[in-house]
Amino acid sequence: VKKYKNKKKEGDYFDGISFAPTLLGKVGQQKHEFLYWEFHETDQIGVRMGDWKLVVKKGIPLLYNLSTDIHEDRDIAAEHPEIVKQMKEIIRSQHIPNELFQVTLPEF
Repeated sequence: VKKYKNKKKEGDYFDGISFAPTLLGKVGQQKHEFLYWEFHETDQIGVRMGDWKLVVKKGIPLLYNLSTDIHEDRDIAAEHPEIVKQMKEIIRSQHIPNELFQVTLPEF
């Protein structure tokens, strides 16, 4: 994973993995361990880790297994507290507070 950092601002960076191998038809595309995003407009956080997807809506975590529930119809957070905990730790490690782009974090 390559990180590009703005040296003038603390915590201002983006990272990524080149998808050129996929475009060129090569095998062995490198993958992220997880994907993380925030939508302050709707007060939502998302984490994708393999087939697991955690969506936090206004602080409430909802867990989906996309291999069996592609439309995210059935929240299974109560059935998999260990996965929810792991994904909440990702949120804790990735979230950077910003007064202009606020989201409600889940309880840790």
